[in-house]
Amino acid sequence: MYDNKPWYNPKRDGTLGDYLESHGGGSSAFPLFKDYAHFKMLWDSGYLEPDISFIRIMYNVGRFDEHYSVKGEFGLEGIPLEYHGGKPGIHDPRILLRNVPPWEAQHLNPEPKPRKTAR
Repeated sequence: MYDNKPWYNPKRDGTLGDYLESHGGGSSAFPLFKDYAHFKMLWDSGYLEPDISFIRIMYNVGRFDEHYSVKGEFGLEGIPLEYHGGKPGIHDPRILLRNVPPWEAQHLNPEPKPRKTAR
């Protein structure tokens, strides 16, 4: 059965590592994710690196995409571009990634070390 939701789905795509490997290294397709839960998973797994990793919210139709630099677990900074720039300032991904289309993860850590999370 065809799944028309192109973002990461572990039932369809396997582990996060497998999915990222299939969308990296020479591929023109960046991995796609949806909402804050995927951001948190990438952060906790060590794939997102502050000031190196970016996300691109993919609006595709009717408006420009938005690019953000990952500043930390609770910070995304809008990149000031004439076109496809993100909203100026630092934004909480729990809010910014709510009710948006799929987003790409770019410039991920190829050798991630999981971050310790408080439980």
